[in-house]
Amino acid sequence: MRINGQVKRTKDQHYVPQMHLRHFRGDSPKNMIWTYSKSRGTVRPSRVEETGFKKNFYSVRAGNGDYVDDLDTLLGGIESKAAPVYERLLAGEIPDGQDRADFAAFVATCYSRSPALIRAYAESIARMEVLELRVRAQNPASFNQLMNELERETGCAVEDRAAVMKFINDPSRYSIGVSEKLGLRAIAIADELTPILFERTWNVVTALDGYFITCDNPVYRWVPANTAHAIYGDGGFMNGRAEITLPLSATKMLLIGGHTSEGGDHAIGWRTLEQLNRMRAANAEEFLFANCKDDRIATLAHEFSNSRPRMRIGMKAANDFEVKVRR
Repeated sequence: MRINGQVKRTKDQHYVPQMHLRHFRGDSPKNMIWTYSKSRGTVRPSRVEETGFKKNFYSVRAGNGDYVDDLDTLLGGIESKAAPVYERLLAGEIPDGQDRADFAAFVATCYSRSPALIRAYAESIARMEVLELRVRAQNPASFNQLMNELERETGCAVEDRAAVMKFINDPSRYSIGVSEKLGLRAIAIADELTPILFERTWNVVTALDGYFITCDNPVYRWVPANTAHAIYGDGGFMNGRAEITLPLSATKMLLIGGHTSEGGDHAIGWRTLEQLNRMRAANAEEFLFANCKDDRIATLAHEFSNSRPRMRIGMKAANDFEVKVRR
């Protein structure tokens, strides 16, 4: 809808699939899910339709100002294909063939579409661009060439190049603002993750005591600490020892990778369950979701209130200034 030529449309877009959240509904109140905020410390029940969404989160503006919903439509199609496989996994059936490929794509997008990764990706792009600028500002000849290019493109003269060069090389004098929309590029990572997940072993794990929580960044990747390289990191999802987990419900969890053979009967006690929930809480951007109100989950949310996933760039100059990701 347009009012005075301006687009006024808004659309609720779920960054956590509703199909996923429905399996974490509880009985008190009936069919409601409990949301725990890490930053605000609040705990509240809500309907799935009113949980885990942002307005126009995946939509971008076209040149005429209209919203383009292609990405949201694509994610909806992936969810639809995964829905029947989701139910069979809850029953303990490990998929193969096209069903496995469809659910691997669903897991991959649950990871890449999360606010945590989108925010971190936008931030990393900003840091890399500033790093490139600072590298050029270290060399007067390279910096002057850059200023010449800028003047030709903008038609505006840079009067005091020495002052600009000094400013760029002093990160204490500035912070960088970047649009969250820039981070939507991260969703394409799912294309690379899907075949990796497809090839690994799959198992459904049952919680004997307690219950799994989920969050706004529900896919968690764990690797043994001794597999990390000082420069190259731990290899990400390519690390053959990585264990990828996605809670399927309050009592079932999908485990991809690890050292177990596929399709076995796996169950865990409360100690392992607690550790998995702690990992999920630490990796959440803002919200934890559960099937009930529980002081232990509220404590987790408070404990990890300042914990957010980050993409670190292996150069100090790329990490010594503030980046603000805005909507």
